[in-house]
Parts: sequence; structure tokens; C-alpha cells
Amino acid sequence: YELGDDLRLIHWRSVAKTGTLMVRKNIITSEPRLMILLDTWAGSYSNDDFEDAVRLAASLVQAGCSSHYPVQFRATNGLAADAAASGEGRTAIMKILSGIQATDDDPGLNGVLRFADNVEGVSLGAVTGQPPGERTLGVTRARARFDMVTVVQVGETHERPPMRIPGALVLNGSSSREVADKWKARFG
Repeated sequence: YELGDDLRLIHWRSVAKTGTLMVRKNIITSEPRLMILLDTWAGSYSNDDFEDAVRLAASLVQAGCSSHYPVQFRATNGLAADAAASGEGRTAIMKILSGIQATDDDPGLNGVLRFADNVEGVSLGAVTGQPPGERTLGVTRARARFDMVTVVQVGETHERPPMRIPGALVLNGSSSREVADKWKARFG
């Protein structure tokens, strides 16, 4: 017990055993967790689209940390870092993002399955470019393992419709700014 603690939380049985005022601590076991996944397969991007994808991934990490959610950052090339709900670890994620590169020898979004174990209570935010349909099947297969899935696509060059993933929200835009504007229009 510390001065100012709610007296209704005093655990009287513990007080009786120890002779010291003890307060119950409530632990939230269903705290939402976020996984931000960045597609690092070069084939998903053209021009400067990968830089837009990196900006969007960084924005999602910042938003999660600012909202005090634990954030897991994963790149399809295997790079990974986590940030606690306190924000500790955010700098490590930003450091990875500052030097990340897209490569040709990368599984792309099909690599999501290797990150989809033990993800109970996790919402996935995947950031990608315009990968061909066969390169998105991993997200479709992993969808049921996550509480919620949002996929953000950048680099819309031919005004293609967003990829279809049953049960997932997919936003498609030509740049990070256009995706942000679509996000704001939809969610305020």
C-alpha cells in the first residue's frame, strides 16, 4: 500500500497474514498487441514506393507506441524488434527502419506465416507495395490466426483495386500521403 492507493483494493486476507497493508494489482490479460509487418521483397515495389512503405510502417509503429500498445515489428527479410507498451524499444525499431532495404531474395508477404505462431490477441498491420496475387497468399492463410488484419498497399500505378483478403481491411494508395488521407477519411 502506498498513500493514495484506492482503499477498495486492499487485500484484507493478505493484511491478516502479513500484518502489512497489501493492495491488489489488476493485470489486464487481454491487452491488445500490434504486429507491424513490412514487405521487403523488391518485386512488390517500383520507383520510390518502398520509401513510402517504410514511412507508413514507421507511422504505424509510432501510433501503436503513442497509444501505449506493445508493438512487434517484423520485416519479411527476418529483421525484427519489439517495443513495450511503455514505448521502450521504439528506437530500436526506428533504427531498423532507417536502414532497411528491399531485396529480390525475400519471401515477401508469403513469409508472414513464420511470424504467425503464438499470436493470440495480436492485430496485424501489413505494409506492402503492389505484389502479384501469388505473393499475397501468406496473408490470406495467416488471417485466421490474428484478431484483426489490415493491409496497406502503396504504389498504386494503374489504379488497381486493393488486394482481396477475406476478413481483412485493405487500403490502397499511390503514395504514403494518399494512404494516410484514405485512412483519415475512413476512421477520422
